[in-house]
Amino acid sequence: MSIRYFIFSIIFLLANVASSQVVELKNKSFEGIPRQGGAEYPFHLDHWDDCGQWNFKTASPPDVHPGGFWANNYEPSDGRTYLGLVGRPSGSYESVSQKLSEPLVKNKCYAFAIDLALGESYQSGTIASPQTPVNFDEPLVLKIWGSSTSCYKMHGGKNPNTELLAQSVPIANNYWQQYIFTIEPKKTHTYLTFEVFFANDAEDPYPGNVLLDNATDFFPIECDDDIAIIDVFTKDLDDVVAYNESLKEKKKPINSKAKKKPVAKEVPIKKEEPAVVVAVEQPKQVEEKVIPKAKNPEEIILTELDAKTIKKGQIINVKKLFFAADTSSISEDSHEVLDEIYTFLNQNKQVIIEVGGHTNTIPPHEFCDKLSTERAKSVASYLIAKGIPASRIKFKGYGKRQPLNTKKTASARAMNQRVEIKILST
Repeated sequence: MSIRYFIFSIIFLLANVASSQVVELKNKSFEGIPRQGGAEYPFHLDHWDDCGQWNFKTASPPDVHPGGFWANNYEPSDGRTYLGLVGRPSGSYESVSQKLSEPLVKNKCYAFAIDLALGESYQSGTIASPQTPVNFDEPLVLKIWGSSTSCYKMHGGKNPNTELLAQSVPIANNYWQQYIFTIEPKKTHTYLTFEVFFANDAEDPYPGNVLLDNATDFFPIECDDDIAIIDVFTKDLDDVVAYNESLKEKKKPINSKAKKKPVAKEVPIKKEEPAVVVAVEQPKQVEEKVIPKAKNPEEIILTELDAKTIKKGQIINVKKLFFAADTSSISEDSHEVLDEIYTFLNQNKQVIIEVGGHTNTIPPHEFCDKLSTERAKSVASYLIAKGIPASRIKFKGYGKRQPLNTKKTASARAMNQRVEIKILST
């Protein structure tokens, strides 16, 4: 276990955020010998079982990368190797399973994260055309199953104790991105299975892949807390401690006088507080008290945010979004455009977005990466706190690596320092 996740484990146990304990995975970064699945290379990855041997006996096993095969050249997100799982036009799909260190307890909530990517190039033959390579480059979803046996469909049957714990959106990003899940098992499970599947529920199977790396353990969290989901793996250590203290405060009984006080007096919003605190309290009050009025067309800020015209992969610059200098603190003047994004997402529940942060090209990379990530995260937190599910909003900081203007002028700096919305799925 890395030092980062060991610290998280200790903090959550001491804070007594939930009564269950941290559930550990073994070989979370899928470390092994790089090899392509095939008869001459049976699947071997310490602590992981290949479920394909039970589900699809004639199909090849999963691949351990990077080895240069299938024309896939991605570097690992963590460690030396990572796992590649595919879905095939024949309808077969790959999955792996392992026994957990401790059971996932029913009616308890856990946070889990894993780095996922879609390999741009994953060339392989098919049953229909074994000699002609096909690019398995279409997005699949990741399903996380719990059960009482390894590979819940073992021997062609379905374990009655099986439960689908979580499912991702179609993985369409051609770079490593952390996906965070919250699960609340309705049964107690001792085994876990990662399975890739077709986004169209196998109505028309297609060639696709998902790359997996850098999984975490399952950390107990408070149920019904979307902010915990996005923050548990991204907060600094001091923020985690502060967040756990805030949970303790929430559990204290509220007297009748306190109930009558306005939210602003009970939970003062301070500039030095993490942006997530602002997102938890202030937007919720706005959402409950204010019904947004329809805008005239000429008043709309983000005219590109139109359900009739948006396309997958489209990038929209978020205009009139302001932050305090060198911070992720969102100005009140920015709420208008953020509420436009919220309204659009609320009305178009099939749309999934990535919030991308960018800085100007002057500060060092370390500063730019941190600031751009924090600003993207602040926007995501605002939208989630207003009611958009965390599973529909990803965030990423690009630092100064994607400038729009390479000149050294003030106008160029202003142009490069921006937040963008990328449409991941429509």
